[in-house]
Amino acid sequence: MRDNSQSLRVVALISGGKDSTYNMVQCTKDNHQIIALANLYPESTDELDSYMYQSVGHEIIKLYAEAIDIPLYRAIIKGNAKTTEKYYSEPVTGDEVEDLYQLLCEVKKHHEFDAVSVGAIFSEYQYNRVANVCHRLNIKVLTYLWKRDQKVLLDEMIDNGIEAIIIKTAAMGKLNIEALHTCNKF
Repeated sequence: MRDNSQSLRVVALISGGKDSTYNMVQCTKDNHQIIALANLYPESTDELDSYMYQSVGHEIIKLYAEAIDIPLYRAIIKGNAKTTEKYYSEPVTGDEVEDLYQLLCEVKKHHEFDAVSVGAIFSEYQYNRVANVCHRLNIKVLTYLWKRDQKVLLDEMIDNGIEAIIIKTAAMGKLNIEALHTCNKF
């Protein structure tokens, strides 16, 4: 999704993964200004089993903000998936989506912004929920990776200098640490 009609002030939702990072890069290529980073993380574990958020590797998020000198806003994920229907049309008390809404409301207290950057590619569940939050806040959703061919997208990321290290796979079995590679070595 290209939106170069005007320069937008953007809050980048980041997980520490390559997709949220690359979507942020695409925002800047369209002359949008990343004015803040936002991240939700689990309170007492390295990783949370969440329908909505990637939390593995959340410990490095502070380094992102330091490296690019952009304010970082973080909040603990308090809710869980109260509704797992495809569409999220109304706020649901205690749902993890409301944690995102609250985090972005906190960012709005400190910064004016027009859009949120999201690294979603194929998760309609995730996209629909972020779109719901953005609709309630009257801001745009910038999803440059949405519905892109994953092989083409990965090649593009590599060509653009994104160097990602695989730290988790969504598959059964034990991860072989010696087998870890950066994405550009596949």
